Amino acid sequence: MAASILVVCMVSATLALNAPQASADAMMTQTFNYTGSTQSFTVPAGVTSLGVTIVGGQGGRGGSDAAGPSPAGGYAGQVQGTIAVTPGQVLTVAVGSGGGSGTGGGAATGGSAGSNPLAGYEGGTGGRSGTNGSSGSGGGGGAASVLQVSGVDIVAGGAGGSGGSGQFAAIVGRLAEDHFVARS
Repeated sequence: MAASILVVCMVSATLALNAPQASADAMMTQTFNYTGSTQSFTVPAGVTSLGVTIVGGQGGRGGSDAAGPSPAGGYAGQVQGTIAVTPGQVLTVAVGSGGGSGTGGGAATGGSAGSNPLAGYEGGTGGRSGTNGSSGSGGGGGAASVLQVSGVDIVAGGAGGSGGSGQFAAIVGRLAEDHFVARS
């Protein structure tokens, strides 16, 4: 699931939506996805509570090596609940992006950090691989997604990136040693 914020409005009043009239107990949903900028949501007339689902950015895949690709990054955090609001209230939405994938090869750069338009909610950069062998670097961490309501930040954390495939080409397919042998 991609990072997103879903807002569900339950209206127990008359609601005007490009239709002559909507009756009581209408429901509307709006999904916000990552854009790189904050977005806003204005609470419609007659709405006093919102159901929200907030999903953080997924972690990036680690870099591949001689043994193949790394697993996908971690699953992002998810927050669900109902919040009290007032008609006309403006909420700030900041959806975080997923982390970048790592690369393969010795001394490979880690995956890029997921970004969020609000400072302090970015993911972490993936770790760099070692200089010897063909190890892959780590995937970047996904950024958090944030819903700001009346000065309160509701946050779903981003996921960590997966580690790079840590195989050293000269020993792919061999069993682990029972003692340390330095590589040359």
